[in-house]
Amino acid sequence: MTENTAVKSDKLPDFYKRKALDVSRKQYLVQLEKYKKDPFQGLREMLKMPNSQIKVNINGQEFSDPKDVLREMDKAAKQEMAEDNNHIELNIK
Repeated sequence: MTENTAVKSDKLPDFYKRKALDVSRKQYLVQLEKYKKDPFQGLREMLKMPNSQIKVNINGQEFSDPKDVLREMDKAAKQEMAEDNNHIELNIK
């Protein structure tokens, strides 16, 4: 990657204003595999914090128990990955 720029706008959340990270192909593949195994690792860690609450509507059904939310979101993400297995790089499986 040759360019390391951030999106500039006063209306965007801070997350989008961060600078891009330089990542080697090997690091990218490791992170991609981690994501495939646990797409909601970050959310899982946040929900482990005390007093964490969440309410999600998935396909018309409401979930508020963090375990149920994570299970349903994880299932949906893995199903979507399996159905849309169209990676940009052809040698990624």
